[in-house]
Amino acid sequence: MYDETKIGNSDPKIEISRALVSFNVNDISSSLKDKVSFDSGNFKCTLNLFDVQGTSVAPSDFTLEVYPLSRSFDEGRGQDLSTFNDLDSANFITASYRYGNSYLWNTSGSRAVGLLNSTDIDIIGSGTLAGTSSQVNLYKSQYFKNGTEDLSIDITNLVSASMCGLLPTFTGSLGFCIGFKTSEETDTSTRFVKRFASRHTRNPNLRPNITIEYDDSIVDYHKMFEFNSTGSIFLRTYEHNRPANVVYDASLRTITGSNSMLVRLTTGSFAFQVTASQHQKNGYFHTGIYSASFAMSSKDSSAVYVTSTTASLADLIYASGSVTFGEQWYDLYKNTRFYSGSLTINSPQNLVNLSQRDFRVSVKNVRSSYRRGSSAKIRLFLRDKNLAQEKFRKPIKLSSITIPEMYYRIKDADSNKVLIPFRKSDSTRSTQISFDDDGPFFNLPTAALPIGRAYTIEVMIVDRGVETILDTETRFRMDV
Repeated sequence: MYDETKIGNSDPKIEISRALVSFNVNDISSSLKDKVSFDSGNFKCTLNLFDVQGTSVAPSDFTLEVYPLSRSFDEGRGQDLSTFNDLDSANFITASYRYGNSYLWNTSGSRAVGLLNSTDIDIIGSGTLAGTSSQVNLYKSQYFKNGTEDLSIDITNLVSASMCGLLPTFTGSLGFCIGFKTSEETDTSTRFVKRFASRHTRNPNLRPNITIEYDDSIVDYHKMFEFNSTGSIFLRTYEHNRPANVVYDASLRTITGSNSMLVRLTTGSFAFQVTASQHQKNGYFHTGIYSASFAMSSKDSSAVYVTSTTASLADLIYASGSVTFGEQWYDLYKNTRFYSGSLTINSPQNLVNLSQRDFRVSVKNVRSSYRRGSSAKIRLFLRDKNLAQEKFRKPIKLSSITIPEMYYRIKDADSNKVLIPFRKSDSTRSTQISFDDDGPFFNLPTAALPIGRAYTIEVMIVDRGVETILDTETRFRMDV
């Protein structure tokens, strides 16, 4: 929406511009069910609008503010970007038109701002949300130095509040009004024209969107546990090939919650015991997944009696560099054993050679195309090119190198534009790669990739404090 004072009088000239956008948060809420709690610290939502200045001169040194809407509006279909003569239902006076009735803004240009739940406002400036005892500002802002920047604003609390019923939505959609900050709207400077792409643009990468981020990784240290460092080991349980919690008594009661199991590690006469829990992440306990986190000292002087020989655990570690323990998972009373296997814990690496490993990464199971919104688990294989592989006379299954900190990003294969960047330093760490006994993997976010385009995957490895980015040399498409 755009308006200006008329030319022909001596009054100062004032320009007013507004952008209206809305997103279906019901779809977001249903897609995140049982995956992440909306008040989790790992949950982040970002509103993205993309600059399309073209040959127009962009204004500079200004601030845009984003307010949640207090009422619905009709989507416009105007295409006149020069004189703005395409009059539609939503304009500076009218918000929407239904069944012969026009519903007007409380103040022209959707400018009536006030408290949450007020009935005489167009946009919400402040209010009290769950978890806060006082009013907080509900609008967001971004400064544009050059004027050609994209808009990217954290709206996590607004999206969370709307999905919890604290902010108004209209047919499941949360709307936003975007405009210059108040002092810039009332001065006499012109900022014509700053343009963003709408959802009708032919380039799907430029359409307005809300990016949803959360960390769904599970890093299992079964293949990379070291003494003196805390690591986590996992137990996954299934029933008829579906994740299910383990049953521990004749009444078919299952083990749930924190500190609900025991993990026991043994070698010779030595025993180490730690409590385990149903795995909890992003505010949810996950069905059929249990984890135990602990550290074991390499200086433990406890005696280990093995076949008439007695030595301390520290002596065994010093002699061999690693110790293989029997691994058992029990209920808290040790009445039922749910799993029995082994866990090898290695000594920390002490090196005089400062050279970095020469990694190569490949994708084991990528397909040529995926349907948007489908589930896809991408498995990776990592090897060190400098390591000489021992020769074998018959086929064997090689194990991938395990490194606890790896990340992925996804790029448009043709334009090289990054669609999903590495999230290493971000609080969500939403692109961290998971590990299990079969090596590294991650869940491909097919719902976040526009259809009809080809994509490629790159991997960042953080090895011995050095970041290395590797191209997997894969290519896949997104279909309807």
